[in-house]
Amino acid sequence: RRVHGGLQIPVAMPDERSRAALGLLAERVTELVRTLHGRRRAVIGITGAGAAGKSVFSAQLARVLRQGWGLATQVLSIDGYHLPNATLQERGLAAVKGRPHTYDCGAFVADLTAVRCEPPTFMRLPLYSRPLHEPVAEALALEAATQVLIVEGLFLLHDADGYEAVRPLIDLALHLDVPDERAHERIIARKV
Repeated sequence: RRVHGGLQIPVAMPDERSRAALGLLAERVTELVRTLHGRRRAVIGITGAGAAGKSVFSAQLARVLRQGWGLATQVLSIDGYHLPNATLQERGLAAVKGRPHTYDCGAFVADLTAVRCEPPTFMRLPLYSRPLHEPVAEALALEAATQVLIVEGLFLLHDADGYEAVRPLIDLALHLDVPDERAHERIIARKV
């Protein structure tokens, strides 16, 4: 099924089907990289509900692209663009952390725009530390040789709050579909 011009992938697939889907996706990404002729990086967006498995799927796809297809691939999470906890406290937003307006969407759009520069250059991008529950500035070294950047997060296809500028910066968008009950169980497990 197509979603916002991208693909919708059911995450709760048997392993064999999952591997086949990753293989087909890797083929599609490889074709995209070929069409870019090294002029710029391919940007792949992975989105879905909270606890849909975006980070795990992104890591699996990156591994397949690197090991199976020889593509220099890195992963960036939108979570690195969370506003710092101190800023959320100052603005009275700590209780709603994770909603669209609790991220620095402007910085995210600016960085995605720079990621697509021709020719690709070395960049430092933020990461999110789960142990600290804070973004860490410049923690990801995006190498100039990186051919594919997988960007994962909740609001990649969001059409408001400044995120409408994100979709045009993504070459291929995928939405991970997971049953609500399973996502809820995962969210509870994260907090325990």
